[in-house]
Amino acid sequence: MTHPLSTETAALIAGLSVAIGECLFGVDGPLLFHRFGYNMAVSALIGVLVGAVVGYGAAVVLLRVLRREKVSGRSAHRMTADAHWRAHLRA
Repeated sequence: MTHPLSTETAALIAGLSVAIGECLFGVDGPLLFHRFGYNMAVSALIGVLVGAVVGYGAAVVLLRVLRREKVSGRSAHRMTADAHWRAHLRA
């Protein structure tokens, strides 16, 4: 059974994902984008911006996965392996 996420929890997940993305890509930005002829500061800036977009995208996907049962309107029924095998044994 899934519990509904509050707006504060969703905002916290999105904020942490953006911050983690900024940290990871900001540090690696000079390594990733220096080869295109940018100096270190511009490479780090591009890395931070790309990291923020990637982090926000990951948060959106995570929140959609966590909320999928509520949005779809279906009940939380998951078929277990045991029920799956019993269904095949009856057939």
